[in-house]
Amino acid sequence: MPDDAPSVNPAILGVAYPSFYFKDVDQAVALYEAVFGPCAYHEAGFHGLKLGDTWLTLFDPKMAPRPGENPANAEIALRLATPADVDALHGTFVEHGATSVMKPQDTWMYENMRYACLDDPLGVRWDLYCPIAAPPASS
Repeated sequence: MPDDAPSVNPAILGVAYPSFYFKDVDQAVALYEAVFGPCAYHEAGFHGLKLGDTWLTLFDPKMAPRPGENPANAEIALRLATPADVDALHGTFVEHGATSVMKPQDTWMYENMRYACLDDPLGVRWDLYCPIAAPPASS
């Protein structure tokens, strides 16, 4: 074990509950509801969208660590059920003002996947992916 290895090695089961603080939370709610469907949770100061087995929380700017700013250098990856879902969600984001950074394509990053990347109008980068079978070996 390297000398700089942590002394505790917890069994991390996943990453959950990404949260973003927006200058205009109502604009964020409108965008993400147009892309993902209605928020399933509302409370004073924040809204929750159920995404798969986790929640995306959209906070009022007054609750932000740096009030008055949108997220900076924020990126989130969504694992989708099918390659067609990658293509469809990419299209939906683009219809609502997102800029495509990488159009949907079959590629390899950690594993074979259908992958697309885009930046939404609020400054969040989204990676959309679905694992796929390895391509057949060429002869």
